Amino acid sequence: MQIRKHLDKFLVFLVLFILICAIFKIFHLQIVITYQSSAFETYIDSDPKDLKDINLREIKFDADEEARRSYKLKSIRQKDLVFVGGFGRSGTTLMRIILDVHPNIRCGPETKILPAFTGFLDQFFNRNRIVFDLAEAQLHNETLNNAAALFIYHIMLSHGQNATRLCAKDPELLLNMRHLHQIFPNAKFIFMIRDGRAASYSLMLKSRVVVTRKSFYAFLTSWNDMNVLIDEQCDQLSSACLRVKYESLAIRPRETIHRVMRFLNESFISEQLEHERHIGSRVVVSQLEWSSDQILRPIYTDSIDLWRKKAPKLPIRRCRRRIPMLERFGYNLN
Repeated sequence: MQIRKHLDKFLVFLVLFILICAIFKIFHLQIVITYQSSAFETYIDSDPKDLKDINLREIKFDADEEARRSYKLKSIRQKDLVFVGGFGRSGTTLMRIILDVHPNIRCGPETKILPAFTGFLDQFFNRNRIVFDLAEAQLHNETLNNAAALFIYHIMLSHGQNATRLCAKDPELLLNMRHLHQIFPNAKFIFMIRDGRAASYSLMLKSRVVVTRKSFYAFLTSWNDMNVLIDEQCDQLSSACLRVKYESLAIRPRETIHRVMRFLNESFISEQLEHERHIGSRVVVSQLEWSSDQILRPIYTDSIDLWRKKAPKLPIRRCRRRIPMLERFGYNLN
């Protein structure tokens, strides 16, 4: 009984202690809020000359400071940027390395963030309710495209050395080619294409996926679906989009690179045929890029038909019906 009385007293004191702490906390918080509010009002009402003693965070620029400061919206929107993309293992990394060898162009490793950002924009603009709500808030498409241009250009400018012509390579980037072209009407797009069976088999090996008829067909279906979306946009953009087959690049590199450089209105240089000699100097390679080990070699043709020996055979009729992009791109189903 006595223990019960002591316990009751202890609980009463505990509750009182918690209440006192709570009151003090609220009082202290109110003081902090009042002080911050007052400080902010003082700041915005002050004359700039009186703010000498306020420590503002310094923004530091690197060697390309002047380039970063020259953000003029109209000129950014008119930049002749280059975007390289296509299904994984279709030669996108090799193409960007070849472009990086050119003194006027800088692509650099995959940004990873640009496909996610452009994908978000595309989904955002396809939602009528959101577009309507933004318009009501006086935020129209052009305003959002201006903001997107600043973001994309800043990412491209900041992840490597500055160059006359900036380029971005991410396999999924061309899924939103149409919107990118609206933002940058002078941009050029290089659409890398490879036999879906070779690309799928290579991607499965790199991803350590067990190659079965079912899994191989699933990857091949993804290859088809992605290429349908990109190819349709490439048709719409016409002269702004160039299809380049990986097989052509590997078998006839000089002719193919000449074609790419004419498309970009840039001169061909012989060093582009020996990209491996410039890795570590002109060309920066990220170890996170899946093809980083292969681009250390000269252009080779070993992998073109590797899938024929080891990949499961798929019925021709089924491929023709379910994977129509193989024939669309001129690949033999036999």
